[in-house]
Amino acid sequence: MGDDLVPGDSAELSEDLQARVIRVIAKTQRIPLETVTIDSTFEELKIDSLDGINLIFALESEFNVDIPDEEAREIKSVRQMAQGVALLVAQKAAQKAPAAPVPEEGVA
Repeated sequence: MGDDLVPGDSAELSEDLQARVIRVIAKTQRIPLETVTIDSTFEELKIDSLDGINLIFALESEFNVDIPDEEAREIKSVRQMAQGVALLVAQKAAQKAPAAPVPEEGVA
């Protein structure tokens, strides 16, 4: 998988983002919240490809991001999903950040 969506394990994941991803997964899959952890794999949670599509839609809605299909196919765990969402949220925030004003020439 490309490194575009899922950063390395050193990626900083906020507790809030982790909790929101886990909550969306539990709700979408209709499974108890306490059965989903950041280290759960989709196989352990019995998430198949159709479930994965529904999960992608739910996460895109929750975080107001677009998760690329080709990248989403490679995600196999809650941690990878959370890291990918964190990266997309950060990229979106960076795009919205106002550019620093450029001083006009001759103005000190």
